[in-house]
Amino acid sequence: MPPKYFLSSLAVVVVLRVLTPFAVLSSLSLEWIGGVLILGGIGLNVVGAGQFERLGTPIRPGSRSGSLSTTGVFAISRNPMYLGMVLVITGAAVALGSVPALVVPWLFAWVIRTRFIRHEEAMLIAEFGEEYVHYSGRVRRWI
Repeated sequence: MPPKYFLSSLAVVVVLRVLTPFAVLSSLSLEWIGGVLILGGIGLNVVGAGQFERLGTPIRPGSRSGSLSTTGVFAISRNPMYLGMVLVITGAAVALGSVPALVVPWLFAWVIRTRFIRHEEAMLIAEFGEEYVHYSGRVRRWI
């Protein structure tokens, strides 16, 4: 499940920070920027999950959707909750000043795209057809 990959990625960010102290940038600005990214990512997850709940759409990947969410944060990104996770991981790497850890959000996004998003998009096309195709034509996968 994506939360396991998310938590594992955060752990890798911390481990890389500890194992590579020679590749650390220290700055109050980086801590603030990282904090803003983390808060933004948490916000995307909370708002996206709230939209799913209001529409009666399960949040668990692979579940049948009750309806297609295309407004709010879903009008900006087809995957705002995954994007939120990427922002939190990026924010953690930036706040910790770990240069090697900056690769982790990219790897996380690639894994999520290949293991979950591809399958979810196929399910949404099967369930919503042309409505989803039109939506995906106007709203980007990430941002």
